[in-house]
Amino acid sequence: PDYMVPSRVVPLEALPLTPSGKVDRRALPLSDGAEDVDFVAPRTVTEAALARLWSEVLGMARVGITADFAALGGDSLQAVQLFAAIARELGRDLPVATLVEAPTIERLARLIEGEEVSGWDAVVPIRTGGEGPRLFFVHGGGGTVLFMRDVAASLPSHVSLYGLQSEGQDGGPMTGWRVEQMATRYLEGIRAIQRGGPYLLAGYCFGGLVAFEMARRLQTSGERVALLALVNGQNHNPQPSGATGAGQQTAFGRGPSVSRAGGRRRRRTAQRLAAALFSGHSVRAARDALAWRIDAVRADPRVRERLGWLAHHALALGGRLPAAWRPDYIAAMTTRAERLYRPLRYEGKLTLIRGAGLSPDPLLGWGGLAAEIEAHEIGGPQRLRRELITPPLVTALGARLARAIEATHPAHQG
Repeated sequence: PDYMVPSRVVPLEALPLTPSGKVDRRALPLSDGAEDVDFVAPRTVTEAALARLWSEVLGMARVGITADFAALGGDSLQAVQLFAAIARELGRDLPVATLVEAPTIERLARLIEGEEVSGWDAVVPIRTGGEGPRLFFVHGGGGTVLFMRDVAASLPSHVSLYGLQSEGQDGGPMTGWRVEQMATRYLEGIRAIQRGGPYLLAGYCFGGLVAFEMARRLQTSGERVALLALVNGQNHNPQPSGATGAGQQTAFGRGPSVSRAGGRRRRRTAQRLAAALFSGHSVRAARDALAWRIDAVRADPRVRERLGWLAHHALALGGRLPAAWRPDYIAAMTTRAERLYRPLRYEGKLTLIRGAGLSPDPLLGWGGLAAEIEAHEIGGPQRLRRELITPPLVTALGARLARAIEATHPAHQG
């Protein structure tokens, strides 16, 4: 399509890379005259404030109000930083998914200046209006749907894409954090858009578990699932189907059933955390109140999960989680949900799409849990799981999903 055809081409000897091996878009040179032609200066106080915040987060000298956040190289972590800064300096606590609807400073300023911002909704339209099928794509462990814009751009134009995002994006508690609870809520959301099958479902990473559970429930209720595609979706619990996960030991103790003394200690710790979170202190002060260093929290998954679980208890006491805390909280809860989920067999076809080197098991732990399994591998060795959902590999992912969709809707082929 025309919007994917570049207006300029700048030859380079090699692409600049970040330490993680991704393309460093901020280090890419501008083509001659690109800055003068494309830059649109802020016109209002709000646009000027947003331009300053975008420049700080993205590490750029200046940002025009019509520039797209993702096109400038912004990722999900920078999006969280941006919206934390917006909440702190402009007083508007917006969900990160707002970037799907308002990816530019110009559009975001309109929302901040008075347009009504809808609250959390499980279903986020990523690209709609196509006359073909609808694909419902479940979030990964971070709960956000921002990466799906790249996926949508790689799909045929007649396919509509809807993202499913987790609770907690607005700072509230994840009241339904288990896989089974997410499946229930997400099915309610997609049925409000599409009343009957055939359904097309996909899930990224952790979201693969939720998509699998959704497909199984739809099938059990008599609905047809035309596509169930898991993207880097591993099943780490290939236990017999009778296992329920009750009483499952975790990295920091047991599940919901804890000793009375342990429960009292956890409540006291949660109360201290709540006081730090909701009393206006900074994120660093809140974490220091629990004697955990920020780098330790992010480096040690067990500590991160414990912090998230305590934040869950703290949220039950009231208040909203600061924006900078939300990724750790959501990731902790989805990690816990992943550990407790025990999938039952799905009597349908399961399509696995994985990055090279993800696992020595080509079926990613799903062997015996579906009537038919079709596995595909994309790209060369990848150091990071998310490389499959970012350029350039996301194009190959979109092509693979497109082939799977067209196989279920042959009328749109050609």
